[in-house]
Amino acid sequence: MTRIVKSVDKPKPIIRVHVKRFKKRQGKGFSLIEMKEVGIDISKAKKFKLRIDPRRTSNHPENVNELKKFIKSRGIHGSH
Repeated sequence: MTRIVKSVDKPKPIIRVHVKRFKKRQGKGFSLIEMKEVGIDISKAKKFKLRIDPRRTSNHPENVNELKKFIKSRGIHGSH
């Protein structure tokens, strides 16, 4: 019997661009604040090949929710 394993896509960060109205686009990585809120430290993020953007200081709820879904689907336990 063949076992089918569903692959889990890595979450993609979203940022807001300052144009006349705020537009959203894919970012280069998650901010350290977003990762801290979810409970992932840098070593765990690198282990699971999540992109990190240390220059970002914003915290977007969409990104936090994506990280939470990723953690839940992978069965990863946060640091707190």
